[in-house]
Amino acid sequence: RGYGCYARRWRLMQPDQIHERLGEADTMLALAREARSGELELAAHSNRMLDLFELARIPEARRELQQYQSLAERLRVPRYRYRSLHYRGLFSLVDGRFDEAVGLAQQLLDTGRRIGARDAAATAGALWLVARRETGTAQELASLLEQLQAQFPSTPFWKAALALARAELGADRHARDVLDELLPRTLSASAGIYRTAMLVLLAEIAEVVCDPDAATGLIEALEGYEGHLLVIGAGSSCMGTADALLGRLALTARRFDEAARHFDDAASIEQRIGARAWGAWTTLARAELATARQSSAEAEALASA
Repeated sequence: RGYGCYARRWRLMQPDQIHERLGEADTMLALAREARSGELELAAHSNRMLDLFELARIPEARRELQQYQSLAERLRVPRYRYRSLHYRGLFSLVDGRFDEAVGLAQQLLDTGRRIGARDAAATAGALWLVARRETGTAQELASLLEQLQAQFPSTPFWKAALALARAELGADRHARDVLDELLPRTLSASAGIYRTAMLVLLAEIAEVVCDPDAATGLIEALEGYEGHLLVIGAGSSCMGTADALLGRLALTARRFDEAARHFDDAASIEQRIGARAWGAWTTLARAELATARQSSAEAEALASA
């Protein structure tokens, strides 16, 4: 029955189903303790932690991680210790400890290779991607992403991530081509953790290349995530609050009142969870919104003069 809860979880991937997912994890935890199954209990703590984290209930998510780590140490199974590194990286990002996140990504890669984890490079790469966007250079990021795309040529995530890094270096034409190629396919895909990751990357590209039409389509696809943190993959990384991204998309689409509302919501979440680095980006985005509003008002005044 407990593993049935685990299977049902992966059929509940729409953003408005997260409380159902959390309920399945609660049931799984109760069944695991009743059966005295350490492995099932670990899976339940993992799922509860990820759902609570996505809901920005960070203190509760930290407690789940602590219970996961304690049980993983008792069971002494290498793959569970590996996952502990993976999950710790999420909290490093929230706390703005980006150098620590880079170090955890390296440990994750080294440990994963040692135990034969097939997802080690991709999982470490996703954590490294977000941390290095905060602390490294765009060229350094692009160089790493070129290696990852070469390693996973059929994975659209790395293609989009590389296009985003190149767009930040000024290669708008390439980024627009990737956006035009991947956006229709992503919008029509069924809900799931990988669709969410692609929507987030494509939204970042749409903002960087200032594509209001793409931004409008992405707002519709992402609006169900309001109030959530943007967890990438199965907890591999986190790209901030959905509200901040929705605000930037609304700004790109010149929907100024909508952008202001999203930035207010993002700032409230970031302050509540102590995400000061993310809060600084939201403050900057609010300043950009104020400038855009002033420019728009001046343009309207000139047009009517």
